[in-house]
Amino acid sequence: MTTPASPPSPEVAYATAPPLNLEADELMRLRRSIPQREWLLRYAALGDRQTLNAHPDDGKAQTGALRPIQKLIGYDTEHGTTTGPVAPDDAQWAAFPRGYVRQEYAAWAASQ
Repeated sequence: MTTPASPPSPEVAYATAPPLNLEADELMRLRRSIPQREWLLRYAALGDRQTLNAHPDDGKAQTGALRPIQKLIGYDTEHGTTTGPVAPDDAQWAAFPRGYVRQEYAAWAASQ
């Protein structure tokens, strides 16, 4: 039995990501002109990045980051659009959904 791949660290997953303010502006500008999956992925990654230093007990920050990640997981589960090595319905994402968006963002960024 093989162990599922560990998600990349934020430093690795977001190594080539644009600065937060530029990505936020770009996402608002492109909202209707890029594929839905790409928008969901980039928006979820933005939320993850914005809250990397938030305290784990900060419910508002954590909820704000997790909501778009759950939408991405749901979308990928429904449409079979995951690009990383571990499927969106894998049990590890229930415990650590942020890992899923990091996996997917890293795979997406590598393809750009």
